[in-house]
Amino acid sequence: GENCYLSKLNWEKVNQIRNGFQNGLTPIQLSNEFLVNICTVRDIIKNRTWKPENNPNQASAFHT
Repeated sequence: GENCYLSKLNWEKVNQIRNGFQNGLTPIQLSNEFLVNICTVRDIIKNRTWKPENNPNQASAFHT
């Protein structure tokens, strides 16, 4: 997560990756733009990592 000092991403960038993919950008384009491995991008898109329910900015939406 974004609290790890080695993290290249934060929730804002993760949301940008997901939105970019929904708007037609490829995982390769996104990995180049955000300087992360394509496997990281694919995992984000498929909600394997950076799961929406773990996003502190949206946590209240999942607890209603």
